[in-house]
Amino acid sequence: MENDTGKASVNNGKRRFPVKNEYAKIGLMLFIVIAGSILFYFSFFKDHTLFGFFKSIWSCLMPFTVGAVLAYLLKPICVVFEKWTSKWFSGMKNRNSAKKLSQNLSVFFTIIVFLAFMYVIFASVIPQVIDSIKVLVEAIPDAYSNAMDWLVGISKDTMFEDTVTQFSDDTLKNVQKIVTQLFGDGTSEGMITDKVISGVTVGVKGVLSFLKNLLIGLVACVYILAQRKKLAAQGKMIIYSAFKKKWADRIMEEICYVDKMFSGFINGKIIDSIIIGIITFIVTSIFRIPYAMLISVIVGVTNIIPFFGPWIGAVPCALIVLMVSPVKCLYFIIMIIAIQQFDGNILGPKILGNTTGLSSFWVLFSIIFFGGLFGFAGMLVGVPLFAVIYDLIERGVKRGLKKKGKYELYEQYDIEQHEEERLKEEAKEKKDPVNRIRKFISRHRK
Repeated sequence: MENDTGKASVNNGKRRFPVKNEYAKIGLMLFIVIAGSILFYFSFFKDHTLFGFFKSIWSCLMPFTVGAVLAYLLKPICVVFEKWTSKWFSGMKNRNSAKKLSQNLSVFFTIIVFLAFMYVIFASVIPQVIDSIKVLVEAIPDAYSNAMDWLVGISKDTMFEDTVTQFSDDTLKNVQKIVTQLFGDGTSEGMITDKVISGVTVGVKGVLSFLKNLLIGLVACVYILAQRKKLAAQGKMIIYSAFKKKWADRIMEEICYVDKMFSGFINGKIIDSIIIGIITFIVTSIFRIPYAMLISVIVGVTNIIPFFGPWIGAVPCALIVLMVSPVKCLYFIIMIIAIQQFDGNILGPKILGNTTGLSSFWVLFSIIFFGGLFGFAGMLVGVPLFAVIYDLIERGVKRGLKKKGKYELYEQYDIEQHEEERLKEEAKEKKDPVNRIRKFISRHRK
């Protein structure tokens, strides 16, 4: 027998250098991981050339990313139009021509709906929001002065008088300090002018970049919507050519699950938030709550964020109304609680259902974790993204239990979870106000 200690062994024509000691293997793997981490850190965070290269690539791809996101969000509308238009050309003998006409018309109608929606936003909503912000900014000094006078008045001849006075003076100094940092000390008009010009220049560049990405993205969106089936077929061919059938089937199954999670959750959330924003505008207008349009936009936009969204929007809106009228602020708080109860118990479940299947704890975890990593976008996509990760882990655990002959553990867990969900659904049905009204009507009919 050939002694292979310290020598390269030959296996299937390939030379290998086996490491006999397990500790040496662990040390080698740790060295590779640490060295790779250090290389990654210096490549992306210290060597700005490489980082700038990837940033340039991302900047070039941004319009196409915008187009892909728009196409993904508009796909459900396009599918609905395609079903309608396919009926119009069902009598044509040439099926290929009928199919192409149906697809092209559906894309055309989808883009028209999107442009009409954007026109309503830019022509009606945004000007009112800007006017509300202007009025609000003009009202802030008077509101601050009134609030300070009120605090000083109620604390007069009490043990808190000195504390309130000191708080008022400190707040005024902090505001003056912020203004000085932004515009200089006021002694140099040139400094103020330079800062204003610099801010305007940056703002104009940002607006032009946004418009460029939006226009090119809209063109890319049209092409992606028109060729979405062809692109999907090409992607499927690439996957099956690159992987074995077993792994390709799993990848395709997971892609379908990802599409189901993201399209169902994000599109549902957007529809739900638009409806809540409209309801908020109607109710606040009826009760003459100030800054109705601004408040409705804030509530609608923040409602897209699961779990925290309603309260993130409600708190600043309540403070805005409080500056005008404490009584109307109280009315607004009661209204927003009622609207959110309607959304959480009736509207949300009807539109979204239990799309992700995650418990409240994991929803909270995903929002905080991905929100910390990616900001507002992370809060929006964090829940469906974590649902996909959770599904992958669950499938891996099931496969591992099957291999080790312990699959009965998962079966027992699954039975307990279904029983718990059934009890929760029964409790929800009992609390559901719609079901209560139906039972009340049916009882009285009898």
